[in-house]
Amino acid sequence: MNGKWAIITGASSGIGKALAFEFAAGGFNVVLIARNKTALAEVATECSRRSGVEAEIVATDLSDPNALDGFISRLSSDSRRYEVLVNNAGFGIHGDFASTDIEQNLRLLNVQLAAALKLTRAVLPTMIARRSGHVLNVASVYSFSPVPFQSVY
Repeated sequence: MNGKWAIITGASSGIGKALAFEFAAGGFNVVLIARNKTALAEVATECSRRSGVEAEIVATDLSDPNALDGFISRLSSDSRRYEVLVNNAGFGIHGDFASTDIEQNLRLLNVQLAAALKLTRAVLPTMIARRSGHVLNVASVYSFSPVPFQSVY
């Protein structure tokens, strides 16, 4: 097994879960980030069982602007080789903008923008220094094909 690590947000289900399995199958150790600790633990166990890699879970709510502070602090002193960051976490809000809850809209922006920016900023210096690393930002087709009542998403 190599010492490369991949960090994947939104890893408890859907695309994030599938990417966790793919990176693990490729020999990457994985750090899995999402809210659902039980689902994350299941994905981590399956990654390790299938591929023999290390899998760490970080159960946190990325809509909290301070949720990643401890993890990001640890990254700066961590000796792991974080080769890949996958910014995948996200959710949608349906409704006309004028009547949707502003706090819910801000939580969406924290998950889909602020968390991605913070994590990217945290891993980028070592990637640049090594001249090696990848950041994958998973996005929706809604950015190309707007849908009514999805203005914030």
